[in-house]
Amino acid sequence: MHAQISSWLVELDACTAHARRLAERAGDEGFRTRPPSGRWSLGEHLTHLNLTTEAYLPILQGLHDASATEARDETRRYSRDWLGAFLCWMIQPPVRVRFKTPPSFVPNADAPRAQVLAAFEHLNSVLGDRVKSLGGSDLNTPKVASPFAPNTKYNAWTAVTVLTAHQRRHLWLVEHP
Repeated sequence: MHAQISSWLVELDACTAHARRLAERAGDEGFRTRPPSGRWSLGEHLTHLNLTTEAYLPILQGLHDASATEARDETRRYSRDWLGAFLCWMIQPPVRVRFKTPPSFVPNADAPRAQVLAAFEHLNSVLGDRVKSLGGSDLNTPKVASPFAPNTKYNAWTAVTVLTAHQRRHLWLVEHP
């Protein structure tokens, strides 16, 4: 397996495990309860992350389809473009700046903890498989549009790394409301 993708999968698994621990600690009631600051509950954060992953999966599938006939190079070095490096720095913890969430990514469901957590775990599993399928393909050249801001484009490796940075951000926000 491609070394950078393998490392990224470790990050993704850590996010999944972190979310599971937070959900177990919160219990059913705490999962849906907003902190005194009025910010999102753990359930809302995880629902938002689920919406985000669902938006990125078709993008990653498109990259996979586009690279189907491409020669794979497991030694290829991936790097984020300048926008991607800046974006990852901005969104990963500790949170330096808060952003207004586009309406389509604002969680509006009050689903049970088990359902939201199961969806989060499932989507992260699908996400991991999708990214694994890209191993060795060119992720430095293709540009993708951000589902959050369609006029913002960055390279495909940025799209991959932004996902785990975004998950770490929201899990950190749960612990630092």
